[in-house]
Amino acid sequence: MPDRIDPLRDIDPFQERVARIALGVARDDGFVLGGGLALVAHGVLVRPTEDIDLFRDSGDGDGSGPAAAGGGLSLAAARIGTALTAAGIRAEVQPVEGWLAELVAGLDDQLVELVAYRDGTPAQVRLTLGRLHRRHGPVVLDIGPVMHLDDLRAWKVAALVSRAEPRDYIDVAAFLGSMDPPALIGLARTMDPAIGDDEVAAVGARLDRMPDREFTGYGLDAAAVAVLRRRFAAWPGR
Repeated sequence: MPDRIDPLRDIDPFQERVARIALGVARDDGFVLGGGLALVAHGVLVRPTEDIDLFRDSGDGDGSGPAAAGGGLSLAAARIGTALTAAGIRAEVQPVEGWLAELVAGLDDQLVELVAYRDGTPAQVRLTLGRLHRRHGPVVLDIGPVMHLDDLRAWKVAALVSRAEPRDYIDVAAFLGSMDPPALIGLARTMDPAIGDDEVAAVGARLDRMPDREFTGYGLDAAAVAVLRRRFAAWPGR
């Protein structure tokens, strides 16, 4: 069996459609695709993604696009909502909660979240607009502008340290196929210098306590989970 951890599912077509519409509107305001869907766009892995994350560089101010006239992220979200409605997709702004609200300091116009609903069902896709520091310019891929892979690696490792959810382990394990832990941790500290050695070491302990079934919802079978755990064997503190 190949030494791979890629879950065997495709991206949901509705989620991809929402992402394309949103990027088509927001790219002029400096937004790029981040999060798990960006990793899929880069071809790093394929796994079910739970949301769509669009980020403007935290150093961009309010950008130079249509949203720069006032309102910042809120105005950009309103424009995306209008575009989704025009495409026949119901969308509404939601209050931001969870780990991302904690990770990004200063929530006043730092995060805005929309929810796009499938036709005639309560099923939904969350679309978050936020600000994150980027050290590199975006890469333009088929879906639109996407965060540079090194910036994705940095923020994904920071997310792993702070929240340690199964999808974070899946994403970082994909990076560990080509980079060693010190290099990845170094990237994360360029974005968050406050990451401590004890927090890094806790990543391995959390994985040890996490049962294999936590990963099955992301399409990993027993062999793939074994590969994931093997890739974290050299993580600091193991």
